[in-house]
Amino acid sequence: MYEFQDESSHPTIREAKILLNLAKYNHPNIIMAYDDYFIFGKMNSKIHCLILELFEEGNLKVKIDTGIVLGLHSEESAFFFFEQILKAVDFLHSRGIFHLDIKVKFNFNIKLF
Repeated sequence: MYEFQDESSHPTIREAKILLNLAKYNHPNIIMAYDDYFIFGKMNSKIHCLILELFEEGNLKVKIDTGIVLGLHSEESAFFFFEQILKAVDFLHSRGIFHLDIKVKFNFNIKLF
């Protein structure tokens, strides 16, 4: 367990602050962060908690392959979702944020996390 000596310098704290800052834009393709806080664990260790939007994940590949998205064909489905991913990445890049590990959550709308 990591002991937070300087909380602001820890990578997970920095990422949480970025997500919380992005929340003010309410972008439809970026997962929403609501709050973060610390709780004390065993032996006075600090545990960082981040409250995120509930987003039930689906299998995007299956949806694209079977074309079960708004009655579109497989290629149209792929374009529909790829466009959302590009919009989210463009939004992040326009604010100087570069994401190395893009995780896609799916529920007919793409959300980057």
